[in-house]
Amino acid sequence: MIWQDFAFACTLYPVDERFRELVRPEAEAQIRRLRHRASLALWCGNNEIWMLNRETVTDPEKIEIRTAYEKIFHEMLPESVAENDATTSYWPSSPWRREGTHGHEAGET
Repeated sequence: MIWQDFAFACTLYPVDERFRELVRPEAEAQIRRLRHRASLALWCGNNEIWMLNRETVTDPEKIEIRTAYEKIFHEMLPESVAENDATTSYWPSSPWRREGTHGHEAGET
């Protein structure tokens, strides 16, 4: 079974609307390209972006960064998956826990 990450990893991406306008058609093309694979088990928005940048995305003084992050990984990508592959689930990030918690208290070692 395949956990398919979108092509986002480890770093924060631009917060501007122009960048987001480029993300949607790319994501939709990849979803349509891969959605029929029998081994596809899950779409994942990104690899370790939240975990590696959580101080920045949770900083109240940098709310525009969190807003941009959530627009892509909690709004745009799950919408694109729902519209183009109604049978495969979406997960925002690896690792990911509700409310973005990580560490031993969240069940990680």
